[in-house]
Amino acid sequence: FSVAPKIGGDTLFASSTKMYNRLDPESKIEASKAIVVYSNRFTSGGYSAYDCENGLRMNSTGTRLLRPAQRRLPSWRYWSKTMPLVFTNENGDKFISVDIRKFDHIQGLTVEKSRGKLEDWLLRGLGWCECLRKSKFDPETLLAIDDGGGWDPRCVYRHKWKTGDSILFNNDTVLHTPTPTAE
Repeated sequence: FSVAPKIGGDTLFASSTKMYNRLDPESKIEASKAIVVYSNRFTSGGYSAYDCENGLRMNSTGTRLLRPAQRRLPSWRYWSKTMPLVFTNENGDKFISVDIRKFDHIQGLTVEKSRGKLEDWLLRGLGWCECLRKSKFDPETLLAIDDGGGWDPRCVYRHKWKTGDSILFNNDTVLHTPTPTAE
């Protein structure tokens, strides 16, 4: 960041291999068969920060879109593509690969059913606990005020950006999401 945001803009990083390995055997099979449709229909057509600025809101764990962007860039044009949810790396390790901002649905399921299914897999993979249900949101902006600290820190790293920060990571096996917060 050349200039860190005054509010929000935290980024969550999670090992998608650890997340996959935490799933029960039935969920691993189901997730491995899932074909995801991605599109930009819920976004503003820009970077994550622009989406946030234009009203797109994620939940405090970054596992579910709460509200699509309210405005779009003039250059916005609809696109979509399909990809598997689970991949295998060169070492034979399986990992979950998903972009929540652009996640549209799982083929064969409605958008809402897809979001519920994906969120369930991701939260269990993150070491979800009941305290995540206690997250508080600003009712006007839908920005998270408190995330409840409910994920397993062995699996998730939350970075609060400061001016001059940079992070290097493997984009294939580390899920990352901007999580706008009102802190």
